[in-house]
Amino acid sequence: MTLLQLEIFIAIYETGSFTKAAERLNLSQSAISHSLQALESELGIGLFDRNRREVRITVAGASFLSHAREAINQTRIIEQLASRLTKLETGKIKIGSFPSFTANLLPELLVGFQEKYPSIDYLVREGDYYDIAAWVKIREVDVGFSIHPQNDLHFFPLLEDPIYVVMSESHRLAGRSALSIEHIANENYINVSGYEQLLDMILKAAPSSVRLNATFDLSNTNSILSVVRAGLAVTLLPHLAIPSESTGIAALPLTPAFHRSIGLVTRAVSAHTPAARTFTEFVLERYR
Repeated sequence: MTLLQLEIFIAIYETGSFTKAAERLNLSQSAISHSLQALESELGIGLFDRNRREVRITVAGASFLSHAREAINQTRIIEQLASRLTKLETGKIKIGSFPSFTANLLPELLVGFQEKYPSIDYLVREGDYYDIAAWVKIREVDVGFSIHPQNDLHFFPLLEDPIYVVMSESHRLAGRSALSIEHIANENYINVSGYEQLLDMILKAAPSSVRLNATFDLSNTNSILSVVRAGLAVTLLPHLAIPSESTGIAALPLTPAFHRSIGLVTRAVSAHTPAARTFTEFVLERYR
């Protein structure tokens, strides 16, 4: 068994395709296929069920997956520790991020990090809060930017992002200075995909029991703002998720005030690669 075989196995699982795995690893498709067959033969188990339409991991393969990732992770730790001993900051870090953080804050962080550590490469993967917590836990990413995951991961708070009620500027409530969740209970509401956890926290914190009249289930920011601008519905959005140059809408603070706590989500620090530890330290220093 070789590390390349493990990398091929993981790449096939993550891409769902022999062709895409070959492209990711810069190998031929035949090399990918032969390497996997050799690994399956050595282990005595089938790792994937494959046909012309799809590649699906087997039960045995799913059991093997976390161990393969851990083997790769430990190898990266050894390589990066050796590099540190020669005083070279090298390595690669995989970062999870949610859309509004990616759009507003991550680019500046990465520019600063790259200037300070030009030999550390990075890969950014975007998803929602649930995705990021899951990716960190199963080692698909090293660290992630998210709201408090409320599980066995570590969370380093970075900033508080206030929640706003967003509506058409011609809406009858748009002239108020702030709005409560009760004010919009009878309005058509846009349920924003990916914000379910955040909305649940807001509703639980409300002074009284409120049910919102969800008539839209949307994820694209342009679609959400178009519906709001037309006066068809209102929604709740964090400040970072509201484009700075949005015309035809009004954004009013939610009262009582509610903030989402944005932070860095990681596994135990002892499980970090040196590159991941360096990135974590850099981010925490930036937000002190």
